[in-house]
Amino acid sequence: MRVALLSTLLLLSACDDDDQQIVIDMAVVDSAIPDLTWAMVNCGGGPCVGNQPLCCINRVGESAQGMCVALTDCDDGGTKALCDGPDDCGGGVMVCCAHVVTEMRGDKYVPLSGSVGCSATCEGKVELSTGKQNLTTRLCRTPADCAGFMGSILGGDPTPFDGCCKRDGEDQQFCATRDPTFAMIAKYTCQP
Repeated sequence: MRVALLSTLLLLSACDDDDQQIVIDMAVVDSAIPDLTWAMVNCGGGPCVGNQPLCCINRVGESAQGMCVALTDCDDGGTKALCDGPDDCGGGVMVCCAHVVTEMRGDKYVPLSGSVGCSATCEGKVELSTGKQNLTTRLCRTPADCAGFMGSILGGDPTPFDGCCKRDGEDQQFCATRDPTFAMIAKYTCQP
């Protein structure tokens, strides 16, 4: 159930309470749908395979839910999660890059918009504006997937995003700074 990009990294934008629409920022996503003979994106409980090879994320209340669908069944407002780690991107220079905008509501981050896909570039950054967090980072399985990855926090100098981290209750891991103060504020923990 790796699509707990959910409130951390997934990506939905709601026009109003009744109309749920996803916004995909294609500037972040270089790839078309990857060669699904080797991509096995985990989504909503297991890998997407067979006649349902695509992970589609839809907003459900204040979180997101992923489910495996046919290639054409996510065109009705869902977000296509084209990868959930670097192994889904064929190796080489391609990485799994996520861009997510969340809003803090109470003590949890609620997804507003974003994109997930394979890309040759993925500029790590965390920005805050008017109660929203704008995060761009790589998705990872182990700290080795984050080795050498740098990002900026609030426009500051580049800092290592070398931790493979996740938020409580979510399975999806992402590269982030290991700084304990920032991890506490952003509500995530990193693998040792």
